[in-house]
Amino acid sequence: MPEQQEMQQRQVAYKVRIGEISRGQYVEKDGWEPNYIQVGEKQISRVNIIANVVDKQIGDNLSSLTIDDGSGNIQVRAFKEDSIRLNSVEIGDVVIVVGRPRKYGNNFFISYEIAKKIDPLWAKVRQKELGEMPKVENSAPQVTPMQSSQENIQEEKIEDNFEDRKKILELIRNSDQGEGSEVDSVIASSGFDAKKAEDIIQELIKAGEIYENVAGKVKML
Repeated sequence: MPEQQEMQQRQVAYKVRIGEISRGQYVEKDGWEPNYIQVGEKQISRVNIIANVVDKQIGDNLSSLTIDDGSGNIQVRAFKEDSIRLNSVEIGDVVIVVGRPRKYGNNFFISYEIAKKIDPLWAKVRQKELGEMPKVENSAPQVTPMQSSQENIQEEKIEDNFEDRKKILELIRNSDQGEGSEVDSVIASSGFDAKKAEDIIQELIKAGEIYENVAGKVKML
């Protein structure tokens, strides 16, 4: 049982920056154990990344997206029948990508599982989750007082959304005993009015943070 739990933990789709993947150590395993990237103390065999699409190449048996999250860029590769699934994503889209990091030669890439267009607001939410990247001196653009005020208002909105979504995610995570979390129970425990909680759950599903494994139940991705 402990070995099985450890394997399940390694299969979590970790939220990381692309730069962390590029700087990590790639470890190849024998047999059924998955390959992984060592990032700090984490052994990452699946990743969950939000980034901008900066290039797209579509083929019959291999398609790829190049995504950039500000810390670096990496290719997302879809093979064979999965290659057509990237058709709906366009350059300039903000996407959530879930897949397995791989290394070919000296280059890392992500083997496709999910690549879905999402609201750009989620990129800001992800920054909140991961923490701000170090800023390069003198790189910040000058803003007028009006721009600064608008950004502060947007930041407050992002902060509120982040905390509300974080609360729902924690309820889902803590109440899942293996078969998923009851949506009605999560809504009742949230302390939000039913419509607000339902809207947040739908936003999390659309953003790829959770999925409906059976009717009336949801699980973390």
